Amino acid sequence: MQSITTEVAIVGLGPVGNTLSNILGSSGIDVVGIDARDEVYSLPRAIGMDHEVMRVFQNIGIAGDLASVVSEYKDSIYRAADGALLRRFTSPPSPYRLGWPAYLTFVQPELERKLREKAISSDRIRLLTGSEVVALDSPESPQLTLRDCNTGDITALSARFVVGCDGGASFIRRGLGVKFEDLIFDQPWLVVDVILGDDDFDLPETNVQFCHPERPHTFVICPGRLRRWEFMMLPGETADELNRPERIWQLLSPWLKQGQAEIWRSATYRFHALVAETWRVGQVFLAGDACHMTPPFLAQGMVQGIKDAANLGWKLAHVLKGGPDRVLATYQQERRPLVHEVISITKELGQVICELDEEKAKRRDDELKASGRSSSRRFPLA
Repeated sequence: MQSITTEVAIVGLGPVGNTLSNILGSSGIDVVGIDARDEVYSLPRAIGMDHEVMRVFQNIGIAGDLASVVSEYKDSIYRAADGALLRRFTSPPSPYRLGWPAYLTFVQPELERKLREKAISSDRIRLLTGSEVVALDSPESPQLTLRDCNTGDITALSARFVVGCDGGASFIRRGLGVKFEDLIFDQPWLVVDVILGDDDFDLPETNVQFCHPERPHTFVICPGRLRRWEFMMLPGETADELNRPERIWQLLSPWLKQGQAEIWRSATYRFHALVAETWRVGQVFLAGDACHMTPPFLAQGMVQGIKDAANLGWKLAHVLKGGPDRVLATYQQERRPLVHEVISITKELGQVICELDEEKAKRRDDELKASGRSSSRRFPLA
């Protein structure tokens, strides 16, 4: 059995785990990053981020490499079934007071490759890809057991700190016995990413939340010719039924004909609103989707995970360089209330969008029109 010792072990090398690896590595901390996949996940999932995330990327030295990966976020509007404007959220125009556009979209596989390449170039970061964690022992003095996914070889890893960035089904969170606080939002949706062809298209020029009780759905403008549609699954529908090419093209038919675009990815998800009750057990921490899950209506899922990494990263480095351990208690103190508030706001917006009862939807529309919310306003988190 091979044995490895490191200062910080990071489980999960999605955007959050890769960002945390780079933050720590650039601070002179020895890091081992672990992921069951050998390669970056090849399909898009998250698509939105903000200027604070771009400054994190700037600090680790990759912002200049992202020109082909990101684009400025378009305004977002909410429309009723009759086409009436219910809300408009505007993104602040240039010049940008904080250096970057307030909101951006991005192509996740390409972004992750930039983060991964940066980590590989560091002499303080060792990536163990194609390895899965099969045991976590002694959170006060963390010991991980890893299994090579190709050979079955076992590695024992000891670390001063462990951070679980391993997603919503986190092995680390489950191994610690950490429970979620459920903010009560559970919606099944179909997400479809397409690459437009060379035709001219009469597509919306903004992002749109279609608040249609017959089927709420969403349109998002992404970098280049990438576009995303999200369709709420209706009661009685199944994922297998909805996620078929012929059914997907039926849903896309108001905008596109088959052959005018390529379906890059389609997947069904349950959108949740969850926050872990605790973010630390002993010397083991949670970050990103491993400790909170956010509905997508404000594009805050990955954003909050990157902010977890930025908050925790400098604190771990500070302690490992001799600072007091008590600073680590401020990670949950600072991050959890904010994430809770972000998820609560997102849930409220989701409830506006996802109303299926026609009478209730009509009352919602009338109330929003009467309250003046149809006028332009900044994004709620601006």
